[in-house]
Parts: sequence; structure tokens; C-alpha cells
Amino acid sequence: APVLFLREHRARSVSSTALVRLDHSDVRAALISIILAPILWNGLARLEYHYRLWTRMTRGQSVFAHRLFSLFIIACSTIREYCIHRAVRTSSVWSLTHLHHGAEIARVLRFWGAFLYTTGAVLSLSGFWRLRLYTYMPEYFGLFCSEMVSSFPFNVFSDPMYLGSALMHFGYALWCRSSTGLVLAVVLSLVYWVAARLIEEPFMYKLYAEEFRRRGMEQQREHLELSVDIIRSTTACVKMASVHASKKCT
Repeated sequence: APVLFLREHRARSVSSTALVRLDHSDVRAALISIILAPILWNGLARLEYHYRLWTRMTRGQSVFAHRLFSLFIIACSTIREYCIHRAVRTSSVWSLTHLHHGAEIARVLRFWGAFLYTTGAVLSLSGFWRLRLYTYMPEYFGLFCSEMVSSFPFNVFSDPMYLGSALMHFGYALWCRSSTGLVLAVVLSLVYWVAARLIEEPFMYKLYAEEFRRRGMEQQREHLELSVDIIRSTTACVKMASVHASKKCT
């Protein structure tokens, strides 16, 4: 009797719908797409920086090359979102019917899911709106912002697009009541953190340091050329004045 009681209590407390099947093909495809996407676009961006791969493909048109690269990132993100959506939809959802307030809990989960998804969408879209052309790693293509973007959401968050995407995935998982969705959202957040903090941001700071150094050298060269022009014009004026004075004396 005690063994039967424990088995029944365990079956009620831990439902099979709360388990994540990592051996499922859709879940594995979603995990692979989450991990592989930033590796692909960061690797191809480094190839552009070192060997001008995309620029050579477009015959020296860096702006057009960056737009093609942006379309590639959008395509990778679309494939990843499809894999995540398929993994969540084909997995089981949390069964709340055995709980006393199951319907209320389901409504609360939907509310917080919608709230997180909306917040993430606002952060992502506002970040894209602020950056526009400079959204997808333009520094690797020699395209730099003239000044630092300090308006919302960049005055609050350092990586609003990554944060917004993570919040959207957490909200989607809560809305669907999916343990698989939560696990994928956690993995996505970790991948975003590694990509932003350890790969993209340090290299971006290096690129901007090189660009500011180049701009400083150009400004110094311009000031030097201006000084030379002033000296030349002053010398020419002095010569003309001396010639005019000598003519008067004669």
C-alpha cells in the first residue's frame, strides 16, 4: 500500500507532460539550429573582415555585400525559429487539469507569456529601428556609425535585440505551457550571452578602436595639409609684397 501511494503521488506531482524529450528529432534540430546560427554568421563575418569575402562576391560594393549578409542572418534566424516552433508544437504541454486551480494557473501563464513576448518584441523592433542599416555587424564591412546610439533601448540595455529575442522565446514557452520551449529558451539565452559578451562585443570594440585611430590620423593629416597650405599662401603673399616694394623703389 505505501508503495502504491508513493507511485500515485509521484504520477500526480510530476506529470509526463512536464518532461523534455531530448531524443526527439525536432528538439535536436532546434538545439542544433540555436547553436549553429551564431557560429555561422560570426564565422562568415570574420571571413569578411580578414578576406573581404562578401565584398569580393559583390565586386567591391560593401553596402550591397552587407545587405546580402543581413539577408543571410535573417534566413538563419527564420530557419531557427521554424525549428523551435516545430519542437514546441510537437512536444507535450503541461497538463493542469489535475490541479484544483488549473484553469486560473493556465490564464496566469498565458498572461505572463503574452507580457514577455510583447516586451521582447518592443525591445527587438525598437533596436532594429534605431540601428537600421547598422544592425547586422556592419563594422566588419567597414561601415561605422558616426556617433554612438544612446537613445532607447540602447540607453537601458546593451544588447536589446538579443534580450528581446530571449524574452519572446520565454513568453512563447509560457503561452504554450511547454517545458521544451523553456529549455530551448534557456539554451538560446546562453548562446546569445556567449556570442555577445565573448565574441561579438570584444571584436566590435577592437574594430571601433581601429576606426577611431584611423580617423584621428586622417584629421592630423588634414591639419598638417592645412598648415602647409597656410604657410605656402603666406610665403607667396610675402614674396608678392617684396616684389611690389622693390618695384616701387626702382
